Amino acid sequence: MSQHIPPRRRCSFCGTAEPQAGHLQQGSAGAAICDPCVVRLFAELDRQAFSAGSPPKGNPTPLHGGSDDA
Repeated sequence: MSQHIPPRRRCSFCGTAEPQAGHLQQGSAGAAICDPCVVRLFAELDRQAFSAGSPPKGNPTPLHGGSDDA
């Protein structure tokens, strides 16, 4: 009798299997991203947003509605 072994989930960006990657953030259509790729993604977005000569795009809004004193 054969045992059913579930397929290993992998990071859709770097291909690392879930046991090695740790936690995977599940996205839509079966996509997933590991924590190290999330960090690299945010670092790249920061570089693009704050590169020399690039004015900010859009109308930035605060992440919360209250003051920083709360």
